[in-house]
Amino acid sequence: MIRTLEGIGRIAVELHAAQFETKEARRRYYARCRRYIDCFTDGILNAGEPEFHRVTKVPYEAFIKARKHEYNIKRRLGNAIRSTLNVTTP
Repeated sequence: MIRTLEGIGRIAVELHAAQFETKEARRRYYARCRRYIDCFTDGILNAGEPEFHRVTKVPYEAFIKARKHEYNIKRRLGNAIRSTLNVTTP
């Protein structure tokens, strides 16, 4: 049981790091969006602008990747907790 609890602790620490990375990726993406809007528009963004999508593609994809990674770790943590509960309850 201790080994299982240690595993849950490791996953929880991993989740904490992933949540931080998701927040940072979101911040970088929003900063790139804001910089584009400030430099190339008059404050109003046309959502279909191909140049906007080209400029923000890399930070957006990094944000999506970080968000998916965080979701997967949350799922693993939930599975590990449920597995431990199933083992330890009579």
